[in-house]
Order: sequence, then structure tokens, then C-alpha cells
Amino acid sequence: MIGYLRRLCTAFLAFIRPGDFREPLQPGEPLARFLCHSRQFNKTSVKRPAFMPWKVDGKTSTCRTVRLDEVAIWQLGDQWIAEEGGRSVLARAVVTVATVRKLGLEVDPDNVPPRHASIIGWPNEKDAKMSLAQILAAAASPPIIR
Repeated sequence: MIGYLRRLCTAFLAFIRPGDFREPLQPGEPLARFLCHSRQFNKTSVKRPAFMPWKVDGKTSTCRTVRLDEVAIWQLGDQWIAEEGGRSVLARAVVTVATVRKLGLEVDPDNVPPRHASIIGWPNEKDAKMSLAQILAAAASPPIIR
């Protein structure tokens, strides 16, 4: 009974606070990678640099977009990127949790900021990182360009 009430409260809070999202990851769940540089994509495909982990913390930032409409997704991207230094979101790429896991990487749904998740578990070797980022880019949806 307590588990049921906890799930009900979680669902209710997600409804009244749509930015806060703490549901368990699902294999088919989409993860959006916001793209701020033209070198990360072209009109038809996502490029390897889009998924390379950040050199500072070794993570690739993504957004959990389950049950969000297009407007809400772009608003989150704009909010996050503005907080990081005023860049503009030009496009986004989408991969699934299952795709990330098939490569031996993992998704950490840290929810900081709300709906944020990081792709983690990258190897230390640069060539291995580049290879995995290339595979993720190839598996991603075509870029969704503004």
C-alpha cells in the first residue's frame, strides 16, 4: 500500500511540477542532446562531436523528454544553455536509453537541473571515446533543427 501511495504522489507531483521528473529510466525512453554548435550536426545527420563527453567531468549531458511537448523541450534546452553561458540551442539529437546501454555506457538521471541525465561510463582512451560518440551520433535521430 505504501509503495502504491508513493507512486501516486510521485505522479501527482510530476503533474503539478512538470520540470521535476524522477521516474525510473525505461529502455525506450528518449534522451535529447541539445546542440549549440554547427560542427555537431548538419541538415541530415548528427556528427560525432555532439556526443563527446565533456572534458571536465567525463559526462555527456542529456534531457529526459518523456511526456513533454515540443515547446517544453525547447524551453528546457534554452533554460539550461542560457545558465551555462548564454549560448543558443540550434538543434537537438535524440537517442534512447537502450542505445546508450548497448554500447556499455550508462545513463545517470541526476535530475539537476530537473529532467537532466548524464551519459556516463566513458572509457579513458580518446580513440575509444571517439568511436562510441560516433556510434551514438549514427544511431541518433536526424537533428531536429529550429
